[in-house]
Amino acid sequence: MSKASDEMKLVEEVLAGGDPETVNEQSRNALMLALKFADSDVIRALVNPVWDSGRLLRKGANLLQTDAAGRSALFYAVERGDVEIVWVLLESLRGTGIYCPRGTLLTIRDQEGHLAEDLAEQNGEMEIRDILQRERYRIDYFE
Repeated sequence: MSKASDEMKLVEEVLAGGDPETVNEQSRNALMLALKFADSDVIRALVNPVWDSGRLLRKGANLLQTDAAGRSALFYAVERGDVEIVWVLLESLRGTGIYCPRGTLLTIRDQEGHLAEDLAEQNGEMEIRDILQRERYRIDYFE
């Protein structure tokens, strides 16, 4: 079995109702893995909780969870280079108030001290870098 199919097995388990905080040997959760291999519908399904008649069937992914390298799902979205998916992650977290999880996501640094916006710049994803910087500045200065 290939590494990609092993990783997608974890994604499928979570989509079937498993714990979205379950990780593989590199401490990557299903969302991080899906950002590497899956289409945008799968990613959206992992980000959003599933409710039925007021009952939580599956909670959404913890976007603040980091892997063994200190990288959150946002880093994987940046590596993917998909502006729409970056917005899906950002908009799934509250961006205002005393505790601002979106601000926390934007300020996570990996073990090398890089922000997701730094990775975007390194990868030549200037539109994504600009989005992340603007959103971080908005939260820092206006919230």
